[in-house]
Amino acid sequence: MTTTGASARCATRSALLPRALCCLGLLAAPSALAIDSVVVLKSDDLAVYDAPIRAFEDALGRPVAVLDIEGQRVVAKEVVTRLRFDPPLLVFALGAKAAWMVHQQMPHVPLIFGMIRDPARYGLEGETVTGVGYEIPYETLMAQVRLFLPDVRKLGIILTNQNPAVLELRSAARAAELEIDVTSVQDHGDVRGACVRISKRVDALLVIHDPEVLTPENFRFIREQAGRVGVPIVATSEALARSGALLAVVPDYGLTGSQAAELARRILDEQESAGDLPVPRPQGARVVLNQAVLEDLDIDLDPMLLDFTDLVIDEGEGR
Repeated sequence: MTTTGASARCATRSALLPRALCCLGLLAAPSALAIDSVVVLKSDDLAVYDAPIRAFEDALGRPVAVLDIEGQRVVAKEVVTRLRFDPPLLVFALGAKAAWMVHQQMPHVPLIFGMIRDPARYGLEGETVTGVGYEIPYETLMAQVRLFLPDVRKLGIILTNQNPAVLELRSAARAAELEIDVTSVQDHGDVRGACVRISKRVDALLVIHDPEVLTPENFRFIREQAGRVGVPIVATSEALARSGALLAVVPDYGLTGSQAAELARRILDEQESAGDLPVPRPQGARVVLNQAVLEDLDIDLDPMLLDFTDLVIDEGEGR
């Protein structure tokens, strides 16, 4: 490597970073990050983050600076490095990339995370960390199944051994007068055989977050097997509804922002420690329906139920 070549690359990187930081408002408007500010840090420029940010700003009643690391590690490092020189009162981080970077680089700044399915996987815990959960209450999920799929009486689900969700799922199902048929697997390699067996003895398949079970390849097989035997899939992810689940029950992202603001008020106004605040489940839910799958399965849905549906995926998506 020549000295000239290395210098040129450093110069290029140095030229790019100020432009990125100006876009984030860190150079163009340094006063936006005054010591009395709260920062909202986005992992990416995703539309799904808009609702929680608006709700958080509306409910907090304090100055808020919204920054975006654009999913890029180099931008994230520079953003957080800049924040360390003028620490905000608190950071509300949306997405795992932003939350992980703040927790690693600014461990003494109170952190509230949101829109993260498995925060423990990223080490998001400690005295300065709390957040809003992503998994909706299973009671809410079962209630929506009863409402939209009244003919379903038995739900089949595949989970890895010792998954702690089993007891809560069974309890929620009993409360909704449903039955849960659970098949346990050791790892992702056992899922296909389990799916073939369980799909033949249930009225619908339920898919929740389980990293070993829910690989892209396994979900494609689950979707194809469900189609072969003519049973619907119920999920807890909008992405899975777009990929072939009939029904998804997902968090209300606006309420996620409101819940985060309540946690922030307790930390900032009442001087409570973030680590002492339990991570609440989402307060509200949205229902997503895949119209194409509905027609493929020839399910007769009461038209009035569309009034209770927050999003209908158009025909042609999710096949």
